[in-house]
Amino acid sequence: MSKSIRSFALAACVGAAAIVASAGSARAAYTYGLTGNSEIYRTDGVDPNNDQMFDGGNLYTTRGSPVVTDSTGMITFDFSNALSLNFSAVIGGGGSAYVMQTTDGHLVLDIHFDEPTSITVMLNEGGFYSTTGSGTVDVMGGLTVTGDGNAFNSSEDSLVSTFNRRTWTATATSSLTGSYSDYDIAIDNSLYASAPLGDSASIYKREFSIIIIVNPNNPPVPEPASLSLLGLGAGALLYRRRRN
Repeated sequence: MSKSIRSFALAACVGAAAIVASAGSARAAYTYGLTGNSEIYRTDGVDPNNDQMFDGGNLYTTRGSPVVTDSTGMITFDFSNALSLNFSAVIGGGGSAYVMQTTDGHLVLDIHFDEPTSITVMLNEGGFYSTTGSGTVDVMGGLTVTGDGNAFNSSEDSLVSTFNRRTWTATATSSLTGSYSDYDIAIDNSLYASAPLGDSASIYKREFSIIIIVNPNNPPVPEPASLSLLGLGAGALLYRRRRN
């Protein structure tokens, strides 16, 4: 009798633990949306009346949607194939009188999880550049992550860029404390090129991805059935102990 009670109790506890573990390992389902725009600004550095500023459209998605790769602990939005060739800053050559161009891009990825989820967001991008004479290029911008639309639940990080042998990379990482169902992932990015007349500078973006890491730092909440099974097993063990 005592052996059968013990076996039942252990089976109940193990079964409940398996249910709780499986509940904790399943990531919440999600949906997402994208919005974006860009502006291009050029100046000749002499007469402000000659400056140009115009709408560059949504330069991130003019070629289609991002490629989404989904695994249990990571969601990757890869925009590399969707980038427009126009996301660049080019100055000099062809008799142009302009000496500086800035191309600004703005993208917001809205993602909704079916239950509160803790995440870390990484931004990776890169491309190539070229300069002659005194031409210079730069990459600027940052990443901001906001939870549940509350500015107090917000974290941001500036892009850190590296230039090496005509290629460049830039990264940023943002992580919020706590778990939320809705996240706004906002990216501001500027490509800058400047060169005196007679010289040139150009910079192009060719790689761009957003990586969302689902943090496993929230203890799973057992379902009522799991709690009942745990209680039943504990009760059987207690009954056996009293019998002994």
